Amino acid sequence: MAIEAGADALGFNFYPGSKRFVELEMERHWLEKMPDSVLRVAVVVNAPLDEALRLLDEPFIDAVQLHGDETVDFAKTLSSKSGKSVIKALRVQNVGSLEAVSDFAGFPVLLDAFAAGERGGTGHTFDWNWIREAPETGQLLLSGGLNPENVAAALRLTKLRYVDVASGVEESPRLKSAEKVRRFLAVVRNSES
Repeated sequence: MAIEAGADALGFNFYPGSKRFVELEMERHWLEKMPDSVLRVAVVVNAPLDEALRLLDEPFIDAVQLHGDETVDFAKTLSSKSGKSVIKALRVQNVGSLEAVSDFAGFPVLLDAFAAGERGGTGHTFDWNWIREAPETGQLLLSGGLNPENVAAALRLTKLRYVDVASGVEESPRLKSAEKVRRFLAVVRNSES
């Protein structure tokens, strides 16, 4: 449904502490059928290097999104050993949080809203004006509390080209609303014009 609606990438949460956790072996039968026309991203939190490499070794995984406290050395090692894309998620609590963007120069960086005890998918936003203070080191992606009603304003204000959404298009965790997904993607596509 998301691919038909125009999604460029799909994320699969392999973090057991998440309410969106996907058990690889239980879901392999449909993950293997995902078309390679869409970027297929494994989302992990503080996964050991060998575990992250095993995920990236799967032919139906194109990239990994690091949503924990991973270091730039970890990201570099993962990238060089796998040959696949590594995205680093940073939890933005205040404008000072954006200083960490420069640590991950050369990697796409996803800016997500900080929520105590949570690792994304909370529905919280942060002050998008802060993005103006982010070091210009490469590709930034916006996440955190985006939905069909606010994504156009977020894109206009931040001037970013890429967004990530979870709770903003859900009926409940792990259950996406086809109507919300279609509306969200239509707004994003119209913002590109």
